Amino acid sequence: MTSEITVHYLEHSRGTRALWLLEELGVPYTIKAYKRNPKTQLAPPELKDIHPTGKSPLVVDKDGKVLAESGFICKYLIDKYGKGTELEPRNEQERNDIEYNLFAAESNFMTAGLALYIDHVAVQQAPTGFSFLLRRLFNVIESKYARPEMHLCLSLLNDQISKNGYIAADHLTGGDIMYENGIDFMKQLDPSLLDKYPAILKWFNKVHERPAYKRAVARGVESVAKL
Repeated sequence: MTSEITVHYLEHSRGTRALWLLEELGVPYTIKAYKRNPKTQLAPPELKDIHPTGKSPLVVDKDGKVLAESGFICKYLIDKYGKGTELEPRNEQERNDIEYNLFAAESNFMTAGLALYIDHVAVQQAPTGFSFLLRRLFNVIESKYARPEMHLCLSLLNDQISKNGYIAADHLTGGDIMYENGIDFMKQLDPSLLDKYPAILKWFNKVHERPAYKRAVARGVESVAKL
């Protein structure tokens, strides 16, 4: 048993989701920060001492329960600590919409996003003489699958946000916290990604102005800088 939740936070990772969520919930927490391997960009092996996946975020609740996978972490923490906060679902339909988006953010959306990322990395790291062939191969994958799927997801999100102001409701929910990281990541790969989706772009800028989001980012950066 501990007095505070512990977030095992890896630099440049989905770990910001857990920090942002806890800031919005007003739940005290401590950060155990980790740096990526500078050569492989993978997480350090110490994270596997906390959970076999060795991924971030990992959250250890006050009772010692170890939480893994962002969608589950969001659902668990909101269910346990979210009563009376903006993040609490207001009715059963809203709960269903939120939980759908908790998982869609890491399945439909990030599956297409991962294909774009692999394309980007594979071409960059290909041995001399192979980059041209790989680019042609991945251009086919990107044009036939990754980008159409990505834009289908973005189109649906744009419609949801146009209607609600946020992703799953007319207020911030776990769905927003889950999607922000993936959209930010994809936007870094392709800065023009949101040009055709004004509602998403407005939402993206709006959530980045939330005080809780700013505190989460600052605490994450500060924790890594101390290593």
